[in-house]
Parts: sequence; C-alpha cells; structure tokens
Amino acid sequence: MKNMKKMKWAALLAAVMTTVGFTSCLDGENSTTAQGAPILKVESGYMGVDTYFVDQAGVKYRPEKMIVPDVKGREFAQVPLQYDTSLYNEQDNSFNITMLGDPLYLTKYDVRTQSEEQKLSNTVSFNIIDDMHNGKGAVWDKKNQYLLLPISYPIPNDVNTKDKLTEELKKHHLHFYTKEGKELSKDKELLLYASYTIDGIEENKEDEFQQKYGGANAEWCYLDIRNISQIKEAKKIKVIYDKTKLFNRPAVKPENKEEAYVEYQLFEAK
Repeated sequence: MKNMKKMKWAALLAAVMTTVGFTSCLDGENSTTAQGAPILKVESGYMGVDTYFVDQAGVKYRPEKMIVPDVKGREFAQVPLQYDTSLYNEQDNSFNITMLGDPLYLTKYDVRTQSEEQKLSNTVSFNIIDDMHNGKGAVWDKKNQYLLLPISYPIPNDVNTKDKLTEELKKHHLHFYTKEGKELSKDKELLLYASYTIDGIEENKEDEFQQKYGGANAEWCYLDIRNISQIKEAKKIKVIYDKTKLFNRPAVKPENKEEAYVEYQLFEAK
C-alpha cells in the first residue's frame, strides 16, 4: 500500500510540474494515458547515448526508441509525447514514453553586461507572451540556473514555410544584458534587459518595415543565468523590453514603442 501511494504521488507530481499541461483523459475520465508537449530538460548518458528528458520535479521521461541527440547541445526541448501514468518506475523515478514527433529544441541565450554607452540602436518591438499553458515563462531548477521565456516577434508576410523561416531567422538577434553597476533594484530585483534587432531594419524605414513584416512567429527560448553573480542576492528577475504602441503593427521608432516588463520569482537559497 505504501508503494502504491508513492506511485500515485509521483504520477500526480509529474503531471503538475511539467511545464506544459497534459491531456490525461484521452479515452474517458478513467484513462491513465497522458499526452502533451511539455518543455523538458534534455539529459544524456555517456557519448550522448540514452538521451532522455527530465521535468522540474526530477521525473525522467525515457523514449521507447533511441533519439538522435541535438548536435548544438541545447539543453531544453518541447517534447511531443504520450505515456501511461499508471506505469511509473519507482526505482528509476521515470516513465517510458512514446514520442509523437521530433523534439523541438529551444534556442539558448547568454546574458552579458554592458554600459549605458553600449545601447543598441534600431531595435524592433517584440513581446513576451502568455502561451495559455505556461503563462509567461518560469525559472527552472531550484538552484536558479535557467529562465524559460515564450516570445513573439515580427516576420515577413511571405515567410510561410519552415525553410523560409530558417533563412529569415539568420537576420534576427535577441540580446539579453544587465546594465553595469545597476544590476539590482532597491527591491532586490535582478534587472535584465532584452532587445530585438533584425539586420537591415532602420528607424527611418519604419513604414517599409511594417508593410513587409506583417506576420509574427512565436517560440520558446531559454537563458543560462548561472553566471550572473547578482543572482544570489536577488529575489526576483525583472525582464524589461520594448513592445509596440501601434495596433497590430511592429515598431522601430522610439516614439512608437513602450517599455514593458515581466517578473519571475526566484527560488530561495537553502
């Protein structure tokens, strides 16, 4: 009976702690089949063999078939999967999963420090969005190692295939930085600034930019925040960025953008 309680608790914890919610009643109210596309941390054994995934609670999700490791070494992925919540492996703290598609690896960004004089020009409005499942992101790991963010940014109207999007994104750059000497607010918030640039886009050509960039794309990304020394003193992370003031149109000119922010609670050190 004790082991049964542990298994039920682990299954419940796994469903709650995965970043994207699961649909667990595929075949009726009593179904034990969970299906979804959670964002999970990628883990591998020696030489990349035995790649599997881990959620915030430390529960492992082991694919039934071997998957090819990410050549870029990215540490998070959105994983389309299905598994039986009643088949929890207590010894390994894991579930065996059926992959419903290829993992979608998240782009990784580092955080740098810059002075006021290094301010970027011709930045483009973008947004940190609420994806309806996960809110506007979260700090991953109780050691405050990563920050996961869902973002939306403008793309050209004619970018309607995966190949076109891949080519277009070669011109896009997302910058994360702290301001030297002003990393922490009085309220112990780590002030993290985000700016978006697209090669060839300038303030004096905003009308032309808006006509061409009428589309939008959304994706998850993550930041490695382990090397920010002030993270140990901070209680929250405040991500500050510029969003458009124009209805349904991106902006480049400063007067057409406004500052926005999202706050993320950090785990307390123990």
